[in-house]
Amino acid sequence: MLLEALELLDGGTVHPLRGAVLLEPEDAEFSPLERRFADAFFGGSPTIPLKVAGNGGARVDVFHALGEEAELRRVFRSIIDDGLPFEKVQVLFTGEERYLPVIHSLCRSFGVPAAFGCGVPAGAVRAGKAALALLEWVEQGYPVSGLIKMLLSGLVKLAPFSTGAEESPSRTYCVSLLRKARPALDCRCLEPEGKDERAGLIKDALRLLLHKAPDVSAYTLSFGALVSSIRRILEKGLTVYDPDEAAAKSDVLELLRSMQGIQRDLPPLKATRRLRGIVKDLMTGAGGPLPGRVHFDSLSAGRAFLRERTFVVGLDAGSFPGAAPVDPILLDSERRELSAHIKGDCFPLLSEESTKRRKAAERLLDSLEGRVTCSYSVLDGSGKGGDSGSGPSALFLEMARRAFKKKKADFDSLSALMGEPAGLASREGCPDERELWLHLMRKRGFDVSLFELAGERFPWLADGRNAEVRRRSDGVTEFDGRLTKDDDRDPRVNKEPLSASRLERFFVCPLRFFFESVLRAEVVDEREPDPGTWLDHKDRGSLLHEIFDLFVKELARRKERPSVNAHAVLLDDIMADVVNRWKKACPPPSGMVFDREAEDIREVCGIFLRSEEDRCSSLQPAFSEASFGLGTPPEQGAPGSENPVEITLSGGSSFFLRGSIDRMDRQDDGNWRIRDYKTGAPFVLDSSDPLENGRRLQYALYVRAADILLKNCGFDGTVADTGYLFPGQKGQGRDLSLPADTVVNALDGVLAEAFDTMREGLFSGSADKKVCGYCDWAKLCRWDPGNGKRIAPAVGDDGTKGAGQS
Repeated sequence: MLLEALELLDGGTVHPLRGAVLLEPEDAEFSPLERRFADAFFGGSPTIPLKVAGNGGARVDVFHALGEEAELRRVFRSIIDDGLPFEKVQVLFTGEERYLPVIHSLCRSFGVPAAFGCGVPAGAVRAGKAALALLEWVEQGYPVSGLIKMLLSGLVKLAPFSTGAEESPSRTYCVSLLRKARPALDCRCLEPEGKDERAGLIKDALRLLLHKAPDVSAYTLSFGALVSSIRRILEKGLTVYDPDEAAAKSDVLELLRSMQGIQRDLPPLKATRRLRGIVKDLMTGAGGPLPGRVHFDSLSAGRAFLRERTFVVGLDAGSFPGAAPVDPILLDSERRELSAHIKGDCFPLLSEESTKRRKAAERLLDSLEGRVTCSYSVLDGSGKGGDSGSGPSALFLEMARRAFKKKKADFDSLSALMGEPAGLASREGCPDERELWLHLMRKRGFDVSLFELAGERFPWLADGRNAEVRRRSDGVTEFDGRLTKDDDRDPRVNKEPLSASRLERFFVCPLRFFFESVLRAEVVDEREPDPGTWLDHKDRGSLLHEIFDLFVKELARRKERPSVNAHAVLLDDIMADVVNRWKKACPPPSGMVFDREAEDIREVCGIFLRSEEDRCSSLQPAFSEASFGLGTPPEQGAPGSENPVEITLSGGSSFFLRGSIDRMDRQDDGNWRIRDYKTGAPFVLDSSDPLENGRRLQYALYVRAADILLKNCGFDGTVADTGYLFPGQKGQGRDLSLPADTVVNALDGVLAEAFDTMREGLFSGSADKKVCGYCDWAKLCRWDPGNGKRIAPAVGDDGTKGAGQS
């Protein structure tokens, strides 16, 4: 634009301004092009230097602190302790990305009203956080886990979308209901399970929340539609009460509103990432100084006001003056050559930019009045500062010379002058809740345990501390799985239904059984969705079970035996229908990932059909997924029960079992074979140890359950053979089994031993190191398979310890 203006002036189209007076700030720095334009347009007009700064002579003091937060806390404490009106204080900072979010947080924590000259990053305000969280949720395919995370953080509420706002379910109820669903389930396909009308209200709220939500499983989506969806949810689902937050929300909504009309189709991942970058770049709430507010601004902006108190933070060498900019088009050597041929030196050298920034900052600080406090952050007490580990900047050294009246001080002598860096805790008081415990410890002495101090006010913390101490002791305590004898812990006494897998887990690792079944603790699944995977191992197994179940039931209805020629199309149709339903419920991260996994599923189905044709030459498929104790009534004429099955043991005792038998086939002699599908690698069944010391109980327990279910349903014959089918790519359709009598005869003794151990309260850890390698409780466990109890917490792969988890 300036070049066009100069051409107009040179061509005579526009005439220079005559008879004017040019007011020029005395510290203004014009670029060569700007100077050429001013000289050409204003011609011979008189120039009057304009003094915009103070008279200088400010009193200077300096400090350093352990990290940016400690540095800023020291500043905020000084602001409050000085007692000056807020409008007489300004804070200048460098390293905007590091300092601005902390400043914004501390303003709320200390209750300091603020105005920001450069604005606040959208990611530091609730509206920006909500927009970014929504984009992450959309990108992942609207999983239930993502919605739970947003509800718990308060970034989105379901109540505004509820049709009955007065009776809308609480956040606690919403989260508890959502946690019953699979974490990866698409919220658009969620059917909340509840016994009252609140479940229906949640379903209606989700429907309105996701109205016109873009389909991220498609190959492309409209960028404008994505923006519109985020804006609509944000506008209605985010509630803010603070005026500054409300203004920031307005800025974010206005940004989104300005982009709604962009009707461009992009790949879903590219669209969400592009919008995420735009939101992150937004600065909200930028403006000038306001009455009753501390003014915060970037030092590089060159804006300072005549206020009684000025703080300048972030003066480490890594942050200020910063690295020189890089121009990949014109190097400094090329700029020199070009400037030599152009009047006015139009190409400034980038290598000089850092020096210019430093000199501009020096002039700015020289002009300030009142009291100026300069600071920088260090990583430790050694005096090294900033994220880069650099020391204080040259500007800080100059200000320190003024503060200490040591004109010849250098960096070596500076560390001795500075003393100890400021920490997070205040030595005089506790201005906010974050410093409460550190303040109390300082007041009472650092020899006082934090747990003892906290335990005086929060007894449950004291109980946790006691548990940790007991776990670290040499003996095996109740916190390590050694309980007192209790008959009610015996399943033969309490009659609590057990599953086969739960019993097998006891034999694999009694301590894990203790965590899950005695303490009833749960492992929180915090895994992030894998962009290269559609279904995890568990979900893929469930999908395949569903396909096999529908296929076997159709064969049983037709009274046909499996045949590749006769039933390949049937199985393929069933597979396609099931896969499409799962695709809608759990959208894949991309079409390529879906195609790859769908092909794998098709291959497994082919293996299954071929193996079934060979296996069922003397068998008739009869029943599939015969459940008992799961609350599902059986189909008419099929074995099954809503209630658990009572399994009688030798000596007259009994316990209740629940589960689901994957497959029941009838032999030509009238007896039965039962099988359980395993989609992993096959294992060996040993007739000399058919139960593998209790680790392989399922196929034995299901024999007892199947005989009871068949008898109750009026079928003749008994289970003659039991085992496992391996239709997966690793198993290639293998059928492993043992005679039913072989496995059942060993069952009573193994179960009696397990139930006696439960009653005695002996829940030791596993003796097999392989088991510990894939256990969900590894970080909590203190058991060494080779040496017994381990006193210290386990060290994870990342070097962290599972301390304080008791």
